[in-house]
Amino acid sequence: MLAELRPKSQITIPKELVEKLGLSEGDKLEIYEKD
Repeated sequence: MLAELRPKSQITIPKELVEKLGLSEGDKLEIYEKD
């Protein structure tokens, strides 16, 4: 699954993942760097 980096460094999360995680506008996500 891929996320897209948009203008102003915004990330677009795939709809299926948003629905699976029950995310809503304004939710905060913690991001980890993986090699």
